[in-house]
Amino acid sequence: MMTYDIIYKDETDRCYGLTGMAVSMAVFNSEDQILEINIDSAPDSIFFSPEFYFSGNPRCSAKVVWGELANHYRLALAMAMGNLLSRRVVLQSGGLSEAEEGGLRDLAIEEGSNVVGLESDEVERLWTKDYEYLKKVFRHPGVQRATKEIALEIQKRRIISRQELLELLSVLNRL
Repeated sequence: MMTYDIIYKDETDRCYGLTGMAVSMAVFNSEDQILEINIDSAPDSIFFSPEFYFSGNPRCSAKVVWGELANHYRLALAMAMGNLLSRRVVLQSGGLSEAEEGGLRDLAIEEGSNVVGLESDEVERLWTKDYEYLKKVFRHPGVQRATKEIALEIQKRRIISRQELLELLSVLNRL
């Protein structure tokens, strides 16, 4: 596996990463599962509703359980992509390095296999589809503008509630 440094450089970088996660959740219509963003609550600064976490149920069929796990995996992967894309594309006006992209893809393959039982070619198809889509999203001028505004609000307010976040993300619906 490739090594690379994705540690937050400073508070601004962290705010953009958290914003990228929230934007990715919005892209996949799951932003309502975020309870709060709290920049001062490191290392976990984003908190989710209980619905986000799948705890299983013995009365659920294997197909339902697998579907929930696959959806959670896809959201987690999208948040990881969004975190880096927001920081690299929006904040730094660049893109992911080959090492970052390869490392994230390797992690996606490993987690896809371990968590959902996907083969590497299945993960690759999902990866390519979602990664290419999210790259387009974060390169959109309107999304970049919204991402910058949300990151500034997180940095200024320190804590963003679900309702406040939904209001901030609502600008994406108009793009």
